[in-house]
Amino acid sequence: MGSTTTRHEHLRWALLLLVLSVVILAVSPAAQAGPVSGSVGFDYSSGPEDQVTRAALGVAGVGGKIGDVFVSGIRYDNNVVGPGLGGVVGLGLTISPAWQLRASATRFVGDQDYRDWRFKAGPLVSLPRDASLGIYYTRDESNAAPHFDAGTAEAGLTLPAGFASRASIGVASAADGTNGWQASMGLSWSPVPLLELSGEVGLAEDAFAAGSRSAPTAGLRLPLLGGPSPDPTEQQASDQRHSTTASLGVRVRLP
Repeated sequence: MGSTTTRHEHLRWALLLLVLSVVILAVSPAAQAGPVSGSVGFDYSSGPEDQVTRAALGVAGVGGKIGDVFVSGIRYDNNVVGPGLGGVVGLGLTISPAWQLRASATRFVGDQDYRDWRFKAGPLVSLPRDASLGIYYTRDESNAAPHFDAGTAEAGLTLPAGFASRASIGVASAADGTNGWQASMGLSWSPVPLLELSGEVGLAEDAFAAGSRSAPTAGLRLPLLGGPSPDPTEQQASDQRHSTTASLGVRVRLP
């Protein structure tokens, strides 16, 4: 009975994501201005408290002078919350040649009990020499950890020979009073036009992990997955520790 209910819920969310994707791609001004692009890929990441996440995903999007939209479907397996499905819908509105407002909404539905919503929004500015800087607010609500609010700064730089670098730093505050930070640096490379390889390493304060139970991923920067709330007797000690994070990603762009 439970497995049947879970399958039905997965089907409903898949259909909802499909409908939203079609509507957004059909009515968006960006869709009138450019062709549809897409990619498929795989991410592997490790995070605080020995979390490991594997995710396969597909992405479709369109872009033009007014803005862009993208949608993504995800199948993930996390060693804390288990396997499940995810969907992302993202929008970008061009304010000027250098400024854009971006927002995305994400839903995770685990095969078991895990559920998570995430909303992320903020401005993205294009800088000289093919650089960019985004400042984002994120709200995350999960049934497996206290909900949290986070602020992040994400910088990107296009380099010669198909390379690109990125860096991010963020702080978070959880509903249980836990605070923390996280920083990372990454590099991507396109050895041929339709293939992209990426890697990222970072450092996270365990207090951040306790509040959000995060396991960052490469590429789309899939929303962080959460696990059970920490044991209060271990909270004080964990607040003083730091953990490394790492991720690898492969993307194949569709012609």
